[in-house]
Amino acid sequence: MSKKPEEKVELANKIAEQSRRFKRMSKKVETFFRRISHFFSNIIDRLFFKEKYGWFVSLLAAIALFVMVSSSEQLASSVRSSIELNNIEVEVLVNNDLYEIIGVPESVNAIVQGEFVDLTTIRNQGNYSVVANLSGLGEGVHLINLEPSDFSPRVRVVLSPSSTEVTIRRKISSEFSFGYDFINTNQLSNEFVLSEPEFNEDRVVVQASQETINQISHVKALIDVSNQTEDFEVDARLVAYNQAGQQMDIDIIPETVTAKVGVSSPNKQVPLVLNVAGEIPNNMAISSVDMDNDRITIYGPEDVLANVQMIEIPVNGTSLTNNENQIVHSISLPSGIQVADLERVTISLKLEEKVEQRVENARVFFENNIHNYTINMVNEEDEFMDVILKGSQTMIDSLDLSQVRVFIDMRQIQPGQQEVNVLVNGPSEFVEYETVLTTILIDVEE
Repeated sequence: MSKKPEEKVELANKIAEQSRRFKRMSKKVETFFRRISHFFSNIIDRLFFKEKYGWFVSLLAAIALFVMVSSSEQLASSVRSSIELNNIEVEVLVNNDLYEIIGVPESVNAIVQGEFVDLTTIRNQGNYSVVANLSGLGEGVHLINLEPSDFSPRVRVVLSPSSTEVTIRRKISSEFSFGYDFINTNQLSNEFVLSEPEFNEDRVVVQASQETINQISHVKALIDVSNQTEDFEVDARLVAYNQAGQQMDIDIIPETVTAKVGVSSPNKQVPLVLNVAGEIPNNMAISSVDMDNDRITIYGPEDVLANVQMIEIPVNGTSLTNNENQIVHSISLPSGIQVADLERVTISLKLEEKVEQRVENARVFFENNIHNYTINMVNEEDEFMDVILKGSQTMIDSLDLSQVRVFIDMRQIQPGQQEVNVLVNGPSEFVEYETVLTTILIDVEE
């Protein structure tokens, strides 16, 4: 059934009226909340942005921060834990001038128990120690307790070891002479030689117990020679050694002595001599030798230098297979020679075919006749002897034949008729020298 037009108009008016009421209500609600927001905004502005209320806000913030920190500290303080401290040095309380102490450990370990804050302070500051208090104890053997020192009273300290057996001995004084050792010689250039040092003292005093003094083998001054290049003076530390060569921890008066040491560099220049050992293959012989250096400067003690007249450069003759050979050879220094100005030498060798040549009627000489014996040849023809030269033609042609010498060494010869060896030498080491006879008969008279 459809509604009448009048009813429809009335319904529309009701809907319109309700809409107007809703708008008025919404506007009132909006106005209410805007006033509330404006009210709180004014309060916040007055508290935070007005100078006269700033102290109030700061007070509230400080109170809140204090409450938070106090709560954290109380929480941290309430946590108990433990830490381990290793290698705490032990301090000995005793008159070291009078007594020698044996048996106190150099360091101990500790377990520390306590609140977290105290343990953190101990670990960070480290101002703690362990004490071995020997005050009031006399000579003899004692069992003592080690005592923790400078720890907070709020912590518990457990030492390991916590006690030790110590021996206390009275010190006596005893005089000793001393020797010396040069130390750090690896930091001294090899060309330098050190003189015997001179000291401002010749005896020192050792303070220790009689038992310890009986163990002393010797006392030495340790002279540091590192990087020295000229005469120097230095304080040398004194140390004592036991029979096993171990350093001893004892008092030596004075602790150091003054040492004066001379530094020199003795040297000598000697020839480099090529020594070809072994047969050169293919009937070849050396015709020329050239070395980039034929002399060398060697450094060492003067008594060693006096016995060095040359330095040989050995070459294996069997390895010379070419007409021209070049060899780089390291130089081996004699025993006692510390350094030289050369480490290696370059050698150039040329070869030619080996030939033979005879030197006729070379006189036979008698050498080293230290007893002034009268010597006669049993066979007069042995007074002169032919010599056969073997080598390259170039080397033989360069010889001064007057320097080819045939001789008898009389050093070990006794009076009487006897057969002796005939020796020969010449001016070149690259030529072989042979006599036609290797022995002859001689008659020796006093």
